[in-house]
Amino acid sequence: MHALDFLRCASATAYELGDELTGSQRDLAFASMHMVEMAKVMIERSVECVEEV
Repeated sequence: MHALDFLRCASATAYELGDELTGSQRDLAFASMHMVEMAKVMIERSVECVEEV
């Protein structure tokens, strides 16, 4: 699914950026990564619900 691929790339990008940053900028990058991961879970659950119907 394209949406999950985009989110996977966004998560990897945030992780790589966060690795290079410090302080609050690092925190923001990793917070973004966490939010992307949560969005992935929501999409995966939505797809599961649609497949059950």
